[in-house]
Amino acid sequence: MKNERSLVAFTLLTQTAVGGFWTMELIYKALSPLGHGPAEIAVAFPVIVLGGAIAVAAISSLAHLGSPRNAWLAVSNLRTSWLSREIILFAAFAIAGGFVALGHWTASASLLHPYFVLFASAIGALLIVAISNVYRLETHPAWNSVRTTLAFLLTSILLGGSLTGTIILAESPPMYDDHGLSEIITLAAVLQMILHVPRRPKVEGETRTEWESLYRNLLPRMILRTGLLCIAAILFGIEPFIPSATLALWITGTLLLCASELLGRTLFYDYRIRIGL
Repeated sequence: MKNERSLVAFTLLTQTAVGGFWTMELIYKALSPLGHGPAEIAVAFPVIVLGGAIAVAAISSLAHLGSPRNAWLAVSNLRTSWLSREIILFAAFAIAGGFVALGHWTASASLLHPYFVLFASAIGALLIVAISNVYRLETHPAWNSVRTTLAFLLTSILLGGSLTGTIILAESPPMYDDHGLSEIITLAAVLQMILHVPRRPKVEGETRTEWESLYRNLLPRMILRTGLLCIAAILFGIEPFIPSATLALWITGTLLLCASELLGRTLFYDYRIRIGL
């Protein structure tokens, strides 16, 4: 697991940035009828946090390369390599998201045009799909499933949505209305509970025995992650009914989701088994 820490950092930070971008723009659009000032105030700090997440993700990705000076070689196989596509899409999302952020800071209508925001959001979704497909290898049957892609997308919603929503709530409580975000996070947490248990690969012999042993060893951590997701889902689910404790519930729920997704990513690497070459 030690050799994968930079990849864990890259994937989780990128997913947080993409999910946070989606959340920020949805809340910005919802607040726009209140006027330019309130909407811009609400998203000001998330812009900084999400920009920082993208910057740190880029640095962590370079840390995984044997020689960062050769990073440009990773994009040389765009036609067949999901890794190359991931790098290109990461750069495209960083640039497109940066222009949208600039639009928020400068009140530039052209940079905040709905079609441009939609384009940046779509690039973000494609980026998450590309990141997940990097891991969908035939030689790693526990990873090679559409469940991996769905789980990565759910992580983006959980981390980006909860973190950005909490920041906006703490920054602008008089304007607070999550516009259904807490319900979306609750649903995403429930779906993640269903998906997080690894698919048992169709293997036989020694590989099957290895998988069964690995599964038993990791089961306590899987149960712990399920518990964290369950508690977070309950907190976000009851939040609309307890307005006096809204901020406390969001902060607690966000911390639980961060812990569950970090645990989930370490499990993701630990329960892999390799077959074939």
